[in-house]
Amino acid sequence: RRVFRAKEFYLDAIIAPYIQYVFHIAEIPTSSRRSHTRKVASSTPVYEANLVTPALLNKYYSIGNNTGSSRVSQALFETINQTYSPSDLTAFQKRFHLPIEAVAVDIGGHSNNGACTAAEGGINHCGEANLDV
Repeated sequence: RRVFRAKEFYLDAIIAPYIQYVFHIAEIPTSSRRSHTRKVASSTPVYEANLVTPALLNKYYSIGNNTGSSRVSQALFETINQTYSPSDLTAFQKRFHLPIEAVAVDIGGHSNNGACTAAEGGINHCGEANLDV
């Protein structure tokens, strides 16, 4: 397997203020084997107005299904004290024809359906947290 890496990188001055971290640019990746997956047939458009959609990610990474497994877990560590909206998560899952799965455990009480409303601070209170979830 051939591996490519950058010795250095730069960010254009226009976008640099909006980027907090850049990972895995100069590191050599560890060897790993991809599991055998099958491509999923989906009625969801893969390319939708030049957006990265779950269907596009499924096709690109050969993801066979989007259902979670009780055999694995995932955690998010949030540092800017935002709250995610479970109703926004459900709306996203419905919009892209994904299995409806709620967050299993919320440690710290950062789950609030009204988090993104103007009365609660709007996108400044939930934007990044919603993207992470």
